[in-house]
Amino acid sequence: MTTKFKTALSIVLFATTVFTVNANANELSLREKLMDSGPVDTLYSVDDYHTLIKVNSTRTTEFTDELEKICSESGSKIEKASDNSISCKEQFNLLKVEESSADSEHKASFLLKHSAAQPVAYKNTALPSFEQIAKFPKGQVKGNYNSLDLYQYAYVLCKKESGVPAVVVPKRYGKYMRLTQVNSVEAFNYLLKEGEGKDSWLFACEGAKKFVLEKEPQYTPSEDKKFYFYQNRGLEGVDFVKSTDTVYLSRLMASEAEVAMAALRDNSEFIENMAWNLSNVKVNFVMTNSGLKFNGYVTSKTGKDCSNITIKQTASLTLKTDEKVYKYEVCNSKIARLDDRKSSPTFYAQLTNVLGK
Repeated sequence: MTTKFKTALSIVLFATTVFTVNANANELSLREKLMDSGPVDTLYSVDDYHTLIKVNSTRTTEFTDELEKICSESGSKIEKASDNSISCKEQFNLLKVEESSADSEHKASFLLKHSAAQPVAYKNTALPSFEQIAKFPKGQVKGNYNSLDLYQYAYVLCKKESGVPAVVVPKRYGKYMRLTQVNSVEAFNYLLKEGEGKDSWLFACEGAKKFVLEKEPQYTPSEDKKFYFYQNRGLEGVDFVKSTDTVYLSRLMASEAEVAMAALRDNSEFIENMAWNLSNVKVNFVMTNSGLKFNGYVTSKTGKDCSNITIKQTASLTLKTDEKVYKYEVCNSKIARLDDRKSSPTFYAQLTNVLGK
């Protein structure tokens, strides 16, 4: 086996580092090929088989064209799996992912899943070269790092120490929030979307030279993020749900399902009452319930004292998501749920509930 350390600095001063253990030192891995790609601004090693790539949003076509060329050179061809994903047989799958960081308007993020294990590699202005990655002094980490940067730093350091990564992030199970051990892709997805939030997360490297990197929880939005590094310590003493504790995880998932069903039952009554109020006041309005947003519309009058009502539900108060639409006809003391056909049947044929008999 030949061990090769290859360190390069791009013309835009990106820290670009590759560490490989290859049988054929002359054969470049896919990660190595992408290191010198012009459209690639940042590249993260998530684990051996997954790479997160950030591309200038104006150069995404150039990036996918480059992948298509690499795929063609391997004897395969690009196949479009969906609007947000492409694949190269026996080489990789590429998925466009969403994030909530400050640069998401200027950069597009892609998750690359490899068919073969890849060498450790990263392209990041915030990080030193592979040779310079070393354990932090015990205590608070100095420097202007974000969560993704420190995950990458800890992952590279763990690989150098021949350790095994273990990541713990907060997960919600219905009305409960628990620190939970997750796989690397789920961990990175959390950090990509919520890593700069107030909650704590931990990266542990298990092995002979173990260590823990921890994000301290923030108690006010204005509080600065703080990260701490501890040598010769693992996850012992940390209260978290282990990924191997399938029985307890099943209980938490069951609790989550019960809460969801309860919310659905509560919302049914809430939506019906909202339709009733819309018919009475004849004015469109918005209401919230159980973390959901409901837009109510009086769409038409179908007769004396009768109105058609449409209520659109979104799954979040802040994020734009797929809508659920509820249609009712309300007449005096009677309310009926209608189907979504353009030409609705008569009110009495669709009567599902009679109030005030």
